[in-house]
Amino acid sequence: MNKFNEKIQKAIQQSPQILIKISQIDEFKGRWKGELNLSPKILKRLRHAILVASTGASTRIEGSKMSDQEIENLLQGLKTTKLENRDSQEVAGYSKLLKLIFEGFKKIKFSESAILHFHKILLQYSEKDKNHLGNYKKTSNAVIAKDLQGKEVILFNPTAPYLTSKEMQELVDWTLSAFQEKQIHPLLIIGYFVYEFLSIHPFQDGNGRLSRVLNVFFLLKQGYNYALYASLEKIIEDNKSEYYLSLRLSQKNRKTKAENILSWLNFFLDVLIKQTQVAQELLDQKKKEDLLSPKQSMVLELIRKYKSSKIQDLESKTKILRPTLKQVLGRLVDLGLIQMKGQGRASYYIRKA
Repeated sequence: MNKFNEKIQKAIQQSPQILIKISQIDEFKGRWKGELNLSPKILKRLRHAILVASTGASTRIEGSKMSDQEIENLLQGLKTTKLENRDSQEVAGYSKLLKLIFEGFKKIKFSESAILHFHKILLQYSEKDKNHLGNYKKTSNAVIAKDLQGKEVILFNPTAPYLTSKEMQELVDWTLSAFQEKQIHPLLIIGYFVYEFLSIHPFQDGNGRLSRVLNVFFLLKQGYNYALYASLEKIIEDNKSEYYLSLRLSQKNRKTKAENILSWLNFFLDVLIKQTQVAQELLDQKKKEDLLSPKQSMVLELIRKYKSSKIQDLESKTKILRPTLKQVLGRLVDLGLIQMKGQGRASYYIRKA
């Protein structure tokens, strides 16, 4: 049996609960296909919101300080804005790559050259990375943290540079074969790929961000299309401590007989379950919106478009009489689709997060 397959089988034998988690995710996958039916305009808006949220989350995991609103502003003026700091450069690269995946995943074929191309796009705006865009590392890139005294401590030693190309080729070949042979569930293939990719740490920089883009890419290629509308990166950001802990526990004995990837696979599947829960909330919201009258739908779209709206602004834009408009807003608040902020004349309405 292939060494990668053996590690996955070992984890399943230790915890059959893994298969139950996979069944739960796949059950939602089937339900999503049958229930989501939104207009192209709304879907486009949702994808953009997820693009911003995912870009923000993934870059913040690596240390960026930019908020989602700052990212939104940057992306709107990207063609004319000079990217003067590392945070903005990383945001620009991540959003460009993720947008490419969102729009072209059906046509993009997975390969080692595709990974190298993705890396080039990811770091194309980064001034300090110009010399190694799309190239495997040439020097050691141990994962280092600082202790309470400020002293650097090595957390993990990834694959040595001279072995990187060989191990990446082996990983890509196994991944392609595993998807084709269908003896291992696709989610386990994806989970193991991400683990091994992070353990090899093939590039001088950008490994964490690229691993999350590849994760989304694989999910979409395997038909988990709700990944377009439920940010995987945001869930990982919200569980950042568990992310690193599960990864380090699994990597602790890497390349020894004691290596055990169960901790990572459990975390990975738990994240995917949370992703289905986020997507389910979207379905639940759609069901609520299906009950709306034309006037209610119009007001809701305006509040979403302008981020926040006062009642006098909505009255002017919709030409709905004030008493009727108050009823419409009250209904939208009761359904949990919008929130009222402030009091009296200073009150305004926003989309409920």
